[in-house]
Amino acid sequence: MTVLMTAILTSAILLGVGVMTITKPKAKKQQQSNKGEVKVIGKGVTEWTDNPNGRYQILVPSEAQRQQILDYFVEILTTKPKKMK
Repeated sequence: MTVLMTAILTSAILLGVGVMTITKPKAKKQQQSNKGEVKVIGKGVTEWTDNPNGRYQILVPSEAQRQQILDYFVEILTTKPKKMK
């Protein structure tokens, strides 16, 4: 898997974490990372660096939650809208 593909998949998973947190409030909550800094290192790829004085924290899903997120995206992306059923 290329660095770009890994970055895209990671971004999709993190987006999924946010979407699931909003749309499925009863789902198990993800843990937050340590504080840190984010730097864009080229072509939209980001690099995370732990830093106790950092400005950011990200949601970190477990492996089981990653699979739930992927399953959730497959479900919502393959379900026809109610108007089209």
